[in-house]
Amino acid sequence: PMENFIPFRLHPPAWPPDAKTVLMIGADGNNEALFEITPATGAVRKLALPQGRPTYGAYLAEPGRLLVVSVRGAGRLGLTLYQRSGEQLQPLATLDDVALARFDPASRRVVFFRNASWGLWQAGLSLDGPQLLDDLHADPGGSLPRIVPNAGFYLQSRRLVTSDRGNWIVAAGDGCNVRWVAVDAPAGSRSGPCLDPRGGELTGVSYDPASGWLYYSYSTG
Repeated sequence: PMENFIPFRLHPPAWPPDAKTVLMIGADGNNEALFEITPATGAVRKLALPQGRPTYGAYLAEPGRLLVVSVRGAGRLGLTLYQRSGEQLQPLATLDDVALARFDPASRRVVFFRNASWGLWQAGLSLDGPQLLDDLHADPGGSLPRIVPNAGFYLQSRRLVTSDRGNWIVAAGDGCNVRWVAVDAPAGSRSGPCLDPRGGELTGVSYDPASGWLYYSYSTG
């Protein structure tokens, strides 16, 4: 628990590589705001965004650069790249129809999910050249079932793991509750080992690249 901070649990937190701070969406009166928290000290600082109502924030590898997904009116979600200087956030680029975005250290690109289009997308660090990275079918580019059947962007994004060792969707099915499934992998090499055969519905994952530990939660009710 952090004093003077009420998290919105539907929005996942985002950590930088050094894990000294974390970006989270929390309550700001009756609205939502983006906060940066320093867990070691308990310090909580609200980041003043020049536009939009934030739903997710993430760090880039470049110091002072942030990715922020926000509601831009009429329920539309979009991504903004900000340059941070002291207390000021300067918008550098925007990308429409982005529900959640993360920095991919393996490719040094931005990977993201869209609300209106299935699959995992990618763009450059300046949000340039967006293109579909993986359609998230069991056979890439084929007709076999989707890795996460009937899931919208919210459920897809909660199963994504990005790291400098590669990227995965943590999927379930075929008697396995937690299974590595490689992103952007050729046919026949996508599915990995089963990590947990117990029954239940996977609700979220978090990967610590420093230790190699995967943390996950699931419902058995």
